[in-house]
Amino acid sequence: MRGRDGLDGYRRIKIICILGVVIAYLPFVFFYDKVLAYDWDYFNALALFMRSAILNYHTLPLQDPWVCGGMDVLSNPQNWIFSPFLLLTLLFSPYFANALSLLLLSFCGLWGASKFFEHYGIDKKIAWATALLFVNSAWIGLHFVEGHIVYRTFLLFPYLIYILLTLNHKKNFLILCFLCALILLDGGMYTFIFFAYLSLLLLIIDKRVRTNLLAYMRFHPWECAVGITAFFMLSAIKIVPVLLSQSLVQTKAVLDFYPLNLKHIISIFFSMFKTNNDYVPIYGWRYHEFGCYVGPIIVSTVVYGFFKYKYKILLKEYWKEITLLFLFFIIASGIGGAWNPWHLMQKLPFINKAHMQSRYFLIFFIYLLVLFAVILQKMEDKKRWAMAILLLVNLEFLISRYVILFDGFNNDAHSERFDRLIISKSVTTTHHDINKLQIYYLPNRASKECYDPAKPKTSVIAAENSTYRGEAYALNAKGSVEILRYTPGHLEINYQLAQLDTLIVNTNLNRGWQLVSGPGELLRSDESNLLKIRVHDLQGSLHLKYVPKYFTLLLLLYGSGLLLFIGLLVRRKEINGK
Repeated sequence: MRGRDGLDGYRRIKIICILGVVIAYLPFVFFYDKVLAYDWDYFNALALFMRSAILNYHTLPLQDPWVCGGMDVLSNPQNWIFSPFLLLTLLFSPYFANALSLLLLSFCGLWGASKFFEHYGIDKKIAWATALLFVNSAWIGLHFVEGHIVYRTFLLFPYLIYILLTLNHKKNFLILCFLCALILLDGGMYTFIFFAYLSLLLLIIDKRVRTNLLAYMRFHPWECAVGITAFFMLSAIKIVPVLLSQSLVQTKAVLDFYPLNLKHIISIFFSMFKTNNDYVPIYGWRYHEFGCYVGPIIVSTVVYGFFKYKYKILLKEYWKEITLLFLFFIIASGIGGAWNPWHLMQKLPFINKAHMQSRYFLIFFIYLLVLFAVILQKMEDKKRWAMAILLLVNLEFLISRYVILFDGFNNDAHSERFDRLIISKSVTTTHHDINKLQIYYLPNRASKECYDPAKPKTSVIAAENSTYRGEAYALNAKGSVEILRYTPGHLEINYQLAQLDTLIVNTNLNRGWQLVSGPGELLRSDESNLLKIRVHDLQGSLHLKYVPKYFTLLLLLYGSGLLLFIGLLVRRKEINGK
């Protein structure tokens, strides 16, 4: 018969932790009639468009005709067109699909974080209970309530570190490449950038990581090369359009820096009831940009452990984790002013578009949890005390999470669900700015503005402007020009002119437009960046399709990369089995 600390006890802890994740998301059920706002509008709008493009217009969501004067969706770094979560977007309404994705990845994150803590020799029960602290943390909760849906891949962050630390297991290199590709495909740019920085630091300071990686590259060079190739093949469909994006080139890097004083740091770590509506007064940002509740119990337990269990021994054994903890605390808090490492990180092109150094409190928090779990593990003569502390801290974090969620639903939510598919067949008028989601339900209306904060530069003219001439017109000649159809990726125009001329469509030229049929040619070199077609007949019809020239190749690479990863992982499993 198993004892209390045996397998049955471990299973009970696992079940309790899984229930702890479910309980953390119950406010979404309590407030089912409300929809969270802010960036939820952004990602719900993107989900609504992707869902409608596939289910109603029967095309891939490559181009959105109703926002930003016609937006190239592929070049949006945060799209998840080729992510596994597209399936949820197709099956459920935007808000429910996005919320469900957070719950599902929380379960994955719970398991992955437990593996990470177990790597440090932590008892399975303590590891699972500590993993629950990460999943239900205020940092995660604040960003989810704000609507940072693509931050869901941060739930896998401890597992990514675990995989990097255990590259001596041969399949883990392939798993790491595969997960990094999936994170990019899901729009998790911040997750990828954060992990890239941390990986570089671990390679520098952790000899085991270097040794394991070099040994793998030495003894399995072909598998290593093919794994890296498969990563680029799978993720190219995200990387290439983003790097070629005019909006990315035109968007200036936000070289921000927000140093925090002691008062603010204490508030960030120990104010249990702070929510997103508690603005950080010195900078005016909503609280999610800085918030990372740690609580007095975790800090006091770690301090107690360093005195109780000989801090010199702990420093010697866990110096790498302590170094990373302090380094990311310095980066996130802005200590050091001009000497802060954040300024060096901002010199890297493209990557420096990921702003707010305070978000790196997440990595500080992860390594603080490592020390917390290590101290609890060392309390061998006080196991019940250790579990009691974990229970108390989990309740503390759950209360903090509920405060954040309840405040969001009571103060930031609205009741518009926008579950219906988009049914517009054309664009008859472009307005200057319309609500992020309402634009899709105004028949044949478009907005010059966009739900995407990194919107591309556009020369589209709004109807409110005195120079507005309609959605399609001839540059000089008299006659009629009519848009018969303008839906995602498809544009049909009928025209009748008195003389040959150039037609102008009040939509962005972008890279993907191709003239499929009709007597004319696209004019691609134009400073106005509007779609222009030189016609060869006085009357006729034009059919244009939006498919970037590189898309077919990228789609083939995507499919081949996916099959290659599956083949590599199956082969590695068979080799390990033998």
